[in-house]
Amino acid sequence: MTVTKVGVLPAAGMAPVEEDVRSLPEVRQAQVLALMDQLDEEAIIAEIHGAAPDKFAYRIELDTQEGKREVVGLGKVGVDLIVRKLADKGIVLREVESRWEDHGDYATFEITVQRVRVGKPAILEDGRMVQPEVLLETHKGFKRQEKKTKKRDGRMIENRFWFEVGYAKAVRNAQRRFLPEEQVARMIRGAIASGKLGVFDEKGEAKAPPPTPPPDPRSLSALLVDLNKAYGKGIADADLDATLQKVTKGKLGWPIPDKIEEKYAEKVKGALRRALVKAPPIAATSEPVPEAEVEDTPF
Repeated sequence: MTVTKVGVLPAAGMAPVEEDVRSLPEVRQAQVLALMDQLDEEAIIAEIHGAAPDKFAYRIELDTQEGKREVVGLGKVGVDLIVRKLADKGIVLREVESRWEDHGDYATFEITVQRVRVGKPAILEDGRMVQPEVLLETHKGFKRQEKKTKKRDGRMIENRFWFEVGYAKAVRNAQRRFLPEEQVARMIRGAIASGKLGVFDEKGEAKAPPPTPPPDPRSLSALLVDLNKAYGKGIADADLDATLQKVTKGKLGWPIPDKIEEKYAEKVKGALRRALVKAPPIAATSEPVPEAEVEDTPF
């Protein structure tokens, strides 16, 4: 588990001030890492039993001498989602080698993963189909997995799934090394926006995430979100301001900036209608959109 950000929680309703995670004392860092690792373990066991965990990231709230602080990290389910999205774009994180050793009370796992760019299939003159691949980089993931697991109430029990859990965590650790921090941050923001963030106190007790009020449907931020969904690209605030100035209230024939391609015109018109006319808020989807979308450029 990789901790992404730590922040001091100021007055209610204000965003936390982000700090480097190293500002936490080492003992508290170890506590947070162990808790997030335990949450991932519970998610892995749930998957073994056929469940579908839906928390892509975790936020741990801590009580310190400086006040309340929070640490946010990407969970295994979030890593899996990014890996699937990468595969859809032709970037495959492929497990190529695995090793493990039994040490009695614990086992160690070592997984080798390669990042491969897979091209489109092609038919050769002799009729054979080939699919070109380019090896981009290789990383290893390691994990020491105890055969007994510590429950949140402090009890130690036998872990019947120690092998599956240890293997899955080692794969997670290897895959996580391929993911740029900005991509991880987008996934976490998407988890927050779509209600897929698990919030816990330092003892592992689940807490309800604070409700996020929907943006004013006439606000610039709401229009930006709606336009991005329709157009699929970022649009500068200045362009949006110019668009807003051209809008005639009460009419549905919204003018479209010339720089937007003609084939997107109808989609953008619909986006403008939804953003500028009071309408029901956009319902949350099963995946974090649009913040968690995987972009082509970092890969």
